Amino acid sequence: SNEACKGKIAFFMGIDYSEFIAPVHPGDQMRLEVDMPVNIKKVGKGEGCIYVEDRLISKTQMKFAIVDP
Repeated sequence: SNEACKGKIAFFMGIDYSEFIAPVHPGDQMRLEVDMPVNIKKVGKGEGCIYVEDRLISKTQMKFAIVDP
């Protein structure tokens, strides 16, 4: 974890890349996993995936800003 970011707020800034691989149906339980870089200053990029059970549904690369509350 990054101690410098504790207590701060992450604001979504944009999507660099996103791919939808399979549909999600009513009643599906989605699991979101996000990898955040450790060495963040003010702006960072993260990667996330959405799964239904063990099936990959979507993957995205996004930008965010870290600000004081």
